[in-house]
Amino acid sequence: MCLSRGARSPCGREQPLAEEEAVLRKTMFAIADREHLDFDALCDSVIATRQQPMEFWSWRPQMKLVRGIWNIPIPSERNLVQPTVLLVPLVGFDAAGYRLGQGDGYYDRTLATLPQKPLTIGIGYELGRLESIYPQPHDRPMDAIITESGVAHFRSRNGLQSASGGVK
Repeated sequence: MCLSRGARSPCGREQPLAEEEAVLRKTMFAIADREHLDFDALCDSVIATRQQPMEFWSWRPQMKLVRGIWNIPIPSERNLVQPTVLLVPLVGFDAAGYRLGQGDGYYDRTLATLPQKPLTIGIGYELGRLESIYPQPHDRPMDAIITESGVAHFRSRNGLQSASGGVK
């Protein structure tokens, strides 16, 4: 899930949102408002081709969704956008802002190819905190991580304040 510039209206899904997705959407809008981020719409991260970087497609109100790879609903129209903020799922993280994902490397692969790096915010649970994930050269740290315990900021950009990396 991401915020982007370009599309002119807030976007939503035709189908009801899962509770977690609704919470992420509220979180995204709250962060964007607090940090005075310039964005116009939500977009969806789409795996268009396996083992390739993801694409970010604009969402529009009442947009029809179709089944994508692994039967994940995606917008029926491919309208590419450059994300400004990404909410990135994680299953583990460390004090340097590195994350463990689902293991296929889609976010790291995608972040490495974007012409402008968006603000990246990892979303996970405190029980996923590790001493180190032993980052590899391809791993990309998050700018911040949000858990049920609070927010840890790892980089200073777009008004975010640097912190020691601990969730506070």
